This record gives sequence, structure tokens and C-alpha cells, in this order.
Amino acid sequence: MNSIKKRIVYIDILKLFAIFLVIWGHAIMHFQPDYDQSYIFQTIYSFHMPLFMMMSGYFAASSMSLPAKVFFPKKFRQLLLPCLSWGIVCWLVITSGLIEGRFHLDIQGLFTGWLGVVDNFWFLKSCFICYVLAWLCWRCGRYKGVALAIACILCSFQGRFFLSTMFPAFLTGIFLRRNTNAESWLYEHRSLPVILFLEFVLPRYLSLSGISMPVIIAIMPLLSISALIICSAIVLFINRSNIFGFLMFGREYKQS
Repeated sequence: MNSIKKRIVYIDILKLFAIFLVIWGHAIMHFQPDYDQSYIFQTIYSFHMPLFMMMSGYFAASSMSLPAKVFFPKKFRQLLLPCLSWGIVCWLVITSGLIEGRFHLDIQGLFTGWLGVVDNFWFLKSCFICYVLAWLCWRCGRYKGVALAIACILCSFQGRFFLSTMFPAFLTGIFLRRNTNAESWLYEHRSLPVILFLEFVLPRYLSLSGISMPVIIAIMPLLSISALIICSAIVLFINRSNIFGFLMFGREYKQS
């Protein structure tokens, strides 16, 4: 029998809304002066990443029962491999000079810019840590609640990947999922090429200087929607390749 996973429409809509907020927030950050004073920016950044993490947790319940030999390779492929692949792309694009429209090899940047491979795309790294922490706590059996409480306390002392807010949001998603029959889903990394596009490419060729602030605020959602459409097309194109879908988006590699 040909099994087709049933899509959950309201989850897809919520996911699309969250991705749109990520793009809108980055657009404001790079094109609006004093972006941190923007009420729209402050509102978006008050909840959009915890929302993403809660959705990731919502579909993480099935992973809690996986054995270590399955769990760790799977989560590395889905979450850390795209970080590494896209980090290398960012590193090469910046150091090669292609972002300025001309090719020149920045030797010094080639050896110092690798730090961007480590620092970029923090959310997926935070998501990986949340998965590992929750999986370890689930191994504690009847002491699971105590282990989760200790993990939350420890996360409050770590600020690099915002675990003090991300891990509780992840757990909230797991607990919301416990009594539902939703299909398995993972964050589709659709915002990874969007962030690359908005942070490194578009600011080089698009300037909003001289435009009044009300106009800038009005065009930001349109810019975000346009970036979402363009990068969704890029994602679909890349995913046509088995190997690039595996490297860039952590898809399961299917032997032909």
C-alpha cells in the first residue's frame, strides 16, 4: 500500500507564519536604522524563535524512544549537517569576493572567516542540544521529571544558544504533542538560504537610504514575502538533487 503522510494544515500555516517572521525580522535588522528601537522588531523577536522551538518539540516525541545509534546520526544529519554546509557556502562566498560582484581571494579571510561556520545558524545548533538534553532525560525513566528540572536549571546558565528560553519552549512542544496523532515533522530549514540572501547578498545591492521611515516600514513585509518566494524556489530546486538535498537540508539520502 502506498502510504502518504497526511499534512496538518494548521501546522503548515503556523510554520509559514513563523518563517515569514524570521525573514521580516532580518529585513528590519539590515535595512531599518535603529532597528532595535522598532516596536515591530521587538514584538517579532519576543516570541518567534521560541515558537519555532516549540513546533520542533511538538514533533520530537517520537524521537525520544529512538536508540542512540539511530538518534544521534539522524539528528546530526537533520540539524548540524545543514549548519556546516551552509556555513561553508557563506564562508566561501564572502572570502571569494563574489558578494561584491567580482572575484578576488581574501587569503586572510579564508583562514579567519571559518569562525562563521561555527557561529552561523544558531537555532539549529540550539535545537540539536534541546533534542539531546530531552533524549537523555527520557532515559531516566521515573526520574525523568527530576532530570528535566535539572536540565532547565543548567540551561539557565548558558546563553550562547539561548537555551534558557529555547529548552523550555522545546519541552512545551513535547508535552503538547503527547496526546495527539500528528505526523512526524522537522523544521525544513527554508529560512537558511533566506538568511544568507538577506544578510550577505541583498544589502550589497539594495539601499533604502533616503527613503522615509513610513515607506521603509511599509515595504518590509513585501520584501520579506519576495525573499520567501525566491528562496522557496531555491529550496525546491536544490532538493531535486539527492546529494544536495542531503548536504544542505539534511534530507534522507536515498540510494538509487
